[in-house]
Formats: sequence, C-alpha cells, structure tokens
Amino acid sequence: EFVPPTLEIRSIGDGPGIVPSTGMNVVKTTYSTQTNFTVPTSIPGINISGLNLTIKPTATDSVIEIKFNLFAEADEPNICFRITRNIDGTDVLVVPASNEWEGAIQVPYHDGQANNTPGVYPIVWYDEPNTTSAVTYKLWAGSSWSSDTKDLYVNRTYTLPGQAHHETGVSTAIAIEYPKTA
Repeated sequence: EFVPPTLEIRSIGDGPGIVPSTGMNVVKTTYSTQTNFTVPTSIPGINISGLNLTIKPTATDSVIEIKFNLFAEADEPNICFRITRNIDGTDVLVVPASNEWEGAIQVPYHDGQANNTPGVYPIVWYDEPNTTSAVTYKLWAGSSWSSDTKDLYVNRTYTLPGQAHHETGVSTAIAIEYPKTA
C-alpha cells in the first residue's frame, strides 16, 4: 500500500518578525548592461557596480545571505571574485587577502577556448556585519595571476552579440537578512 510522505515544519523563537520567505527585508537587483572589464591584479579588483546591494539590518545579531548570479564569460582563467562590505564609507573584504591569489570566493570555469558559451557563476556568502546601519555589499573581479590582467565579459559573450555566439543575459543579486533569534 502506498503512503504519501508528510513533512511538519516548526518555527522556534520570537525574533523581530522577519520572515525571509515572505520577502521582508530582502534587497535585490537586476543588471542587464552588456559590458566587458579588464580585470586587474590589484585587490579587490574591479567593482561590478550594477550588482551593488545595500541592506539595513534590523538586528545586530543578523546573518546576511548575499547571492550573486553573474552571467558572464571569462576570456582567460585566473579570474577570481571577492565581496566587500561597506558600513562607514570604506570597502572591507569579507575574506581578508594580502595577495592577489588570496580571498577568492568564486572562480569562473574556463575551458581554454575563446569561443565559450557564457555561464551563470553563482557566488554566495554569509556575513555577520554586527550593525543596524546600512551595509553595502559589492562584487569585485580580480586577476589571481600577478603578471597579467584578464578580460571578463558580463551579460554577453566573448564575441560581440550576433557574431559567432549570440547569447546575452542578465545578472542578479540579492541580500536576505536572517536574525539569529528568528
């Protein structure tokens, strides 16, 4: 005899009323500009400013989930992504790095071909800013190879749309607050 599965979900705690699944205190953005960047070896790199997010946490004990879905193509390997938080006007890496090959949160796949199809690079991080002030999160692209800059094509292919490859796309970003007491 077939018995359908059941699932019971219980919520524990009395947090400040933030229920992320209902869309409260969620900040998101969509970036569709087709562009390319010359990615430097400097830290943190070059800001993909169309994906900057600013969220104002409601509690100092909140965890902020930051998700970027970057539609892009890397012309070369050795590109890495970093995230900064800015609370008081200064960008601070969420993962400290003193060299260009440190602190990478994600590295795009590259198959060695100049005629790749773009992919969506999922970049996820959880941060505890310990503040109720506005926090701006920024995504940066940098070269982890100290002797050379790299090229990154955002929302488009390595070749221009309409040439050998046609794909263009949209990149997105979202920040969601999860108070620890919720």
